[in-house]
Amino acid sequence: MTDKPHITNPMQAAVHEFLLTHLGANERGWPNQTGRYNKFLLVREEYEELTKALGYFRKLYTDSYDEQRFNEVETIDAICDLLYVIFNLCEELELDIQPFFDEVHRSNMTKVPAALSPNRKIQKGPEYRPPRIAELLDSVRSEQAHDIGG
Repeated sequence: MTDKPHITNPMQAAVHEFLLTHLGANERGWPNQTGRYNKFLLVREEYEELTKALGYFRKLYTDSYDEQRFNEVETIDAICDLLYVIFNLCEELELDIQPFFDEVHRSNMTKVPAALSPNRKIQKGPEYRPPRIAELLDSVRSEQAHDIGG
């Protein structure tokens, strides 16, 4: 692939530019098992920081909450760090995440009208249509192959 893939998400584009500027070209594409595990560890670390900032913690294998532990500034920082790690993973995979995010958003909008569960999760309504990730991925790969082939 090229050093300048077509990236439509501005946050991912900023991460892309940072990585190219400060780290230079690196191996890209789907990482091997060790690489995937390392990315998993980074995502888990940032997720755990977010959980802690929100005031949640594990106690005897159950989730507990302490309002006194909630920290708004640390929550915002943890959300941004988690997004940064995710965009970094997208970069390593040479994946423009925006079209896939748009597809998941389209799917989520088909849940309405729907009811809220007791934990305030939107339940899938009768008009729900799942995201077509596999079809979109095939389309993106086909476009990439066309672009490479001329």
